[in-house]
Amino acid sequence: MTDADTMEDADMMDDADTMDDADTTTAGPPGPLAAAGVLTAATRRLMRAAATTGLPPERVLELADDIQGLADTLETLPRDRPHRIPFDAEREAEIRAGEPWRMFHFNPLGIPLAITVRDGVARAELTPDALFEGPPDWLHGGFAAAIMDVLLGTVVMVEAEPAFTARLDVHFRRGTVLDRPVVCEGRLVSTDGRKINAHGWITQDGHRTVEAQGLFVPMRRPA
Repeated sequence: MTDADTMEDADMMDDADTMDDADTTTAGPPGPLAAAGVLTAATRRLMRAAATTGLPPERVLELADDIQGLADTLETLPRDRPHRIPFDAEREAEIRAGEPWRMFHFNPLGIPLAITVRDGVARAELTPDALFEGPPDWLHGGFAAAIMDVLLGTVVMVEAEPAFTARLDVHFRRGTVLDRPVVCEGRLVSTDGRKINAHGWITQDGHRTVEAQGLFVPMRRPA
């Protein structure tokens, strides 16, 4: 079993076991958030399998028809947006107590991160797999930048306030190898009026492969 397989199994278990409080207060069938988390994890597994399958073309086309049928069923009752877990006072207290903030828990296109924030430092671990490939066997720089954006946005949200990314400067120090664990960390650097600065990095095998500086501004919802 590879590191990517192990991560996928753990992700499936986390998605099945971790859900909003509203879905766990009563016994009985799983609520919509729990079900959406399980479906998202299964979809990620399907995406990786579709990208790496070696089945014969005729079998691949048969399975593609099956997938189209599943999509037709899911689209019979669509939502405008994916589910979200709100960042409120209760959730902030849970994060400060050590509970992870889960990014893209309900969106299979996003990179799933379970981010903890302790002593002002945000931290997440993952093993990038074939879905995140850029050059052969290496993590795509765009995905690395996305990881930094999400991580720094989380530490800013917890340590300051929810904010938009105004600027993200990414320095690629060396390549990040696929199917090998990485540690992602970030911290708040300073606040100056509406400007919030944060610094983050990705480490693999004891070496920093990516560093990023982010400038954030407080979030305002569209009118």
